[in-house]
Amino acid sequence: MFNENPTSNEVGVSTAIDSLLEEMASLNGDSEEFAQMNDQLTKLYALKEIDNNVKSWKRVSADTMAIVAGNLLGIVMIVSHERASILTSKALTLLMKMK
Repeated sequence: MFNENPTSNEVGVSTAIDSLLEEMASLNGDSEEFAQMNDQLTKLYALKEIDNNVKSWKRVSADTMAIVAGNLLGIVMIVSHERASILTSKALTLLMKMK
């Protein structure tokens, strides 16, 4: 979940982009072939962006998991303190009624 390996699709798209850029470097910028390659490059980058968006929905960052764990730990601590100290819990209910 945290350390996912790149899929074959991601590697294939990246390889295709790299090879296309190498071919484009040897061509003249005014040629028709360069314009066609530029269109293909735009399509490949769009495909790569779609893959990245799909991948970002699948994973949960470690920071988010740490925040959730910290919040749950805080809730458990408060609940256990409320059970151990009945006087405090009664005082809090009286404060709630005064509002």
